[in-house]
Amino acid sequence: MYADKTIYRTNVNDLLYLKAEVDYVKIVTNEKNLLILDSLSNWEKQLATYNFLRVHRSYLINLQKIEKVIGNEVFIGDATIPLGKNYKAPFLKAIKGPFIH
Repeated sequence: MYADKTIYRTNVNDLLYLKAEVDYVKIVTNEKNLLILDSLSNWEKQLATYNFLRVHRSYLINLQKIEKVIGNEVFIGDATIPLGKNYKAPFLKAIKGPFIH
């Protein structure tokens, strides 16, 4: 990843979620937050095979990092991420397997 004229090496498994911030994407890990000039749609395409899912027009989350879901909110770490109504059905379908034992 390239942010602030610096190249960061980050393991995709360390990513918690990504948030759209106007013309930038905020990338959140347990260790750091990075702001990158890019689009969330571009990241959505790149991370599709890594178990990431768009849950809101402004959020792309790592499904492996979900701690709980209450109503229309997804909890990852200290973050409460809104679950958009247009994204809810695909989200529930995606998490059905890993969360039901």
